[in-house]
Amino acid sequence: MFEKKSIENSNLAQYITAIVGVNENIERHWDEAKVNFVDIFTCDDPNYPNIKISGTIGLSDHSNRIEMEDGNFQNIPIELLISGYNEFDMLSNILSTAGFYIIKKEWDCQPGESFCELLTCIMKIQK
Repeated sequence: MFEKKSIENSNLAQYITAIVGVNENIERHWDEAKVNFVDIFTCDDPNYPNIKISGTIGLSDHSNRIEMEDGNFQNIPIELLISGYNEFDMLSNILSTAGFYIIKKEWDCQPGESFCELLTCIMKIQK
């Protein structure tokens, strides 16, 4: 993986945050081994001051197999987006963890898919 954000991913972050929010901030989240990372942007919702929006940057550099109606698979890379109340400070951690499952464990993110193992881990952290 690249140490720096690519120009394409930086442009993607600027494009997305210009559409969904204001006051963009970008943080790099490393895995425990400090080998893989996921960049996460966070911005404020311009219409609802109590809401923040976060999303991955560069997750689309990794493959993501989507099953088509005919049963074949096609690579459709994705970025993830989440929003929540400002007080909930785990949004970027949720996204980076989901990103690591996609990058490292090659989980596919498909419509209607839920990452039950990820949700179980998050619920344990909150307790």
